[in-house]
Amino acid sequence: MNLPFPQALRVLIIDDENIVRAHLRMLLNDLQIQEVMEAESGMDALEILLDVNRPFPDIIITDMLMAEMDGIEFCNTVRRSEMLRNVGVPIIMLTSAKDPFLHGVSKQVGALHVVNKPITSEKLSNLIEAVIRSVPVEAL
Repeated sequence: MNLPFPQALRVLIIDDENIVRAHLRMLLNDLQIQEVMEAESGMDALEILLDVNRPFPDIIITDMLMAEMDGIEFCNTVRRSEMLRNVGVPIIMLTSAKDPFLHGVSKQVGALHVVNKPITSEKLSNLIEAVIRSVPVEAL
């Protein structure tokens, strides 16, 4: 799948497992997305987002179940934060949880997509294309 201007996208990956972050980075690089930031937890990700010296990501990909601050709490915090809620960055939630209730809660707190692991290159490409199509060009 050919993504429009993938090299211009900035993606933040949030996962407490290094191997998952490395896998996602590899998949994103295969899609020609080179600007990838990583965080081990929702708390680390909030620090990245609030750092005025860092460029803001165009897309956030987060795991749902993590220690310290999980993806649902992270998403809820971003959507309620005075400083972050108006940015409207699309959030993709990844999970190994098959519980439809957790999927619904994730959407309620502001995840644009909730996707079961494992994630393939094709699935990730389709997700990013869907995000690009759903977000006004001015927001990217």
